[in-house]
Amino acid sequence: MIAGTAGEYHFDCPLDQLFLTFAGITAENFKAFVATGADNAAVAEWIQATAIDHTQEALVQWNNDLRTKRISEMAIELQLFLEGYVAEFIPSDKIVYTWFDVYDIEEHRI
Repeated sequence: MIAGTAGEYHFDCPLDQLFLTFAGITAENFKAFVATGADNAAVAEWIQATAIDHTQEALVQWNNDLRTKRISEMAIELQLFLEGYVAEFIPSDKIVYTWFDVYDIEEHRI
């Protein structure tokens, strides 16, 4: 989007908002920082400095909830998005049980 290299990436979509809301970072602030040309390490450092300070327990709970979340447990906007996305981009011989299965299939882990 900013550099013109992300293709049809939909920034600030409901999936992005899961992280941004948990981190307490607005999409506008995140985009503004990334637009400075910061590399991945600088973005990670900025997120660490800017995000809400969660306890280790809260981080683990949030992460585990997302790792095991079935699509049917997600907000309807996400279900609608993923319904089309899975049909279009996930091979028909792969089964999606959880949201993270989509990423694991795309990155050839399963």
